[in-house]
Amino acid sequence: MTLIDDLNYFAATAMTAVAAWRAPAVLRHGDTQRRALWGCYSGYAAASWLKSPIGADAMRLVPIAEVDVLLQEYLGTAAIASIITYVSANYGRHHPTTSPRHVMASHHIARLSPRVAIGVVIALTVVFFTAVDRTESNSSTDFAAAHIGEWGAALFLSILYVYLAASCIVTGYQCASAARRAESRLLRIGLALIATAMGIGLSYVITRTTYLWTAVAIPTSRSAAPAITHITAAMTATLLVVFAAGGSIPAATAATARWSTIRLLAGLYPLWRDLVETFPDVSFHQRLGQARLAPIWRELTDWSLPLSVRLSIRVHTLADAVEQLRDYAPPGLFHAAEDVVEESDADWSNPRAAAEALYIKAALQAVAHGRYTSGSSEPLPKKPLATTEDEARWWAQVQREYAAIYPQQAEELLRAIYSASHAASRLPEGSGKAQSIDQDAVSNSPQE
Repeated sequence: MTLIDDLNYFAATAMTAVAAWRAPAVLRHGDTQRRALWGCYSGYAAASWLKSPIGADAMRLVPIAEVDVLLQEYLGTAAIASIITYVSANYGRHHPTTSPRHVMASHHIARLSPRVAIGVVIALTVVFFTAVDRTESNSSTDFAAAHIGEWGAALFLSILYVYLAASCIVTGYQCASAARRAESRLLRIGLALIATAMGIGLSYVITRTTYLWTAVAIPTSRSAAPAITHITAAMTATLLVVFAAGGSIPAATAATARWSTIRLLAGLYPLWRDLVETFPDVSFHQRLGQARLAPIWRELTDWSLPLSVRLSIRVHTLADAVEQLRDYAPPGLFHAAEDVVEESDADWSNPRAAAEALYIKAALQAVAHGRYTSGSSEPLPKKPLATTEDEARWWAQVQREYAAIYPQQAEELLRAIYSASHAASRLPEGSGKAQSIDQDAVSNSPQE
């Protein structure tokens, strides 16, 4: 296997991986920007596989000689048209009267590009079947090296190179201009890398076109074909890698945020499950008529709702269920939980979250024993949490402490509260220490 073959495999693998990564977002959302970028990656990936030894060997079974080269140029043309559409979509919506001139030019080029691409495909097809000498079968995966010095092959490739050069100039300028105005640092880096890739592409076009026609005019220059082939193959691989990185870096932010949300959903599941099993009416699942809670793996692979919506539902469900616990928790339970956490020798990572977790576990124990108070317990302290994600992260801290608390600790706290209430009820009136107590709680207090 030659260096060129290795580079073709590398480029094909890289572009295929990026196209596969972006496919789910295209299927879910399907907006112009995502479709165009995915189409560009897919086109170059397919063209790279056709250019590899595996693709070339498979296409030799087709009775039309070197038809794989024509298919490569078709795919390359489609990819070029897609990247122009992607850049135009990145420029934002076009308005015929209020849009800046560069936005109007970008959208005009995007509308014109598909028509030019159709013209390029027709011209490539005509020249391929009429001007390219395909009488001898060539085993090389590089069409230009196999037909070096032939004017028909040089004309065939030059048609695509002219379209590619125009695309590189337009796209490179637009990406560089957009990078200067980008608000996000990652978007700015991504657009700058795409502009760099377009610069490499333009250099590739100039190098290949110049040498192809030089070899036609000066036969002695054909000896440099292997060196030019290796140089331009390295340029192609570099171009595709830089372009893939440029298109993927801005998306990495969304992927990281998505992974963070999935982890939050998974982390909140145990606490959410215990509360929803206790109060099914607060659950979104029950409102949809589902009799049983879905297991965690199904929760995390359910794409019927966006992740942000699912996280918001989970946070509100937790808050609603904890609010219902107040009807079962005896008054003073949360303050007693705070005292237990403060006096405990345990190393709590977050004492405030630990107090809430102990309160929730003790209140759930009260529900399990069937105790219902005539007066609600005190609400949990309000926290200055501005977003749903902030609330979710707070509940995640409560869940971590909740998982570390044993049921015996919650039961002991309940007994202490009910014992204190029972003792207070026996104080003589007028002593100044008598407390108004919940008679249901006293009658249901556990017996020692």
